[in-house]
Amino acid sequence: MAGYQGLFEGLLLKNEASVSINGNWVNSSSVTDMVGNNPAPLDDLSFVHKLIVSNSNQVVFEKCWLD
Repeated sequence: MAGYQGLFEGLLLKNEASVSINGNWVNSSSVTDMVGNNPAPLDDLSFVHKLIVSNSNQVVFEKCWLD
């Protein structure tokens, strides 16, 4: 499953993926990228990243990771 998620992420961010929400195709989207300090760092992972792809207040894709 992780392989399919990575493939989808790559296609979505390159505008090569087709997505529908409640049967309606998403024709455009907005991307929000947030970076902050991790209040409780794990090893050398001191930053938190959050990526949100949305369309008209509907979240199409969301991901959070440590760096």
